[in-house]
Amino acid sequence: YTNDSFGNSNSTEIRNVTIDLTSPTISLFAIQPSPANFTFNNITVNFTISDLYINETLVNVSYPNRTTVSVNTVNFTLTPVNLSIPGNYSISLFANDTAGNIITQTEYLLVNDIAPPNVTLGNPENNTITWNSSVVFYYTPKDDYNVSNCTLILNNKANLTNYTIEEAIPNNFTVNLTEGVHNWSVNCTDNYLNTNSSEFRVITIDLSAPNITLNFPVNDFNSSVDIINFNWTPTDNFDINVTC
Repeated sequence: YTNDSFGNSNSTEIRNVTIDLTSPTISLFAIQPSPANFTFNNITVNFTISDLYINETLVNVSYPNRTTVSVNTVNFTLTPVNLSIPGNYSISLFANDTAGNIITQTEYLLVNDIAPPNVTLGNPENNTITWNSSVVFYYTPKDDYNVSNCTLILNNKANLTNYTIEEAIPNNFTVNLTEGVHNWSVNCTDNYLNTNSSEFRVITIDLSAPNITLNFPVNDFNSSVDIINFNWTPTDNFDINVTC
């Protein structure tokens, strides 16, 4: 309001000023499920901010290495495509109002790898019979993340373990076997302790020559007939396919 010495007066328009000393309030910040299972779960993130003069709300999702996955302004869902790396994700909520009051809160989402490795056997094929006691067992391991080790299971017992795995290409174990029938498979474990086993196969090591029994004619046989039926019986410890 103002006036001069001649009694003239005037006034401005009325303006309002609001003093806001209160930061926004987080009434809901829910991550479900948590922890999550890598390559399995969808994750929902729901949040509600309360303030009379709310200005901006952001939720930032970061990979375990802290690079950004996404920035969101409303409730959202993370899929296995988003959660492509097992580990500890950070989900940070930021809100401010028109007076400049801010609030932040960070929750962590542990993403577990529950997918077991895949193990495919190569040579030798199932039911192989060989005269070589030194056998190379081939297998190919593959995992969504990393295979940490693979073990040869020979005759239902752990035999050798390989801790230097090359994924998606053939790896191998070399073993000297005794004569006989042996079963084998390969177990692989990834960095998150998920374990899987291949099929079982059978290999036979045959180190003995076939045995031959002569049946007829007997030794020093004399005959007046010029047609002789030579008869013998072959036997082998393992192989049913014997050529005489």
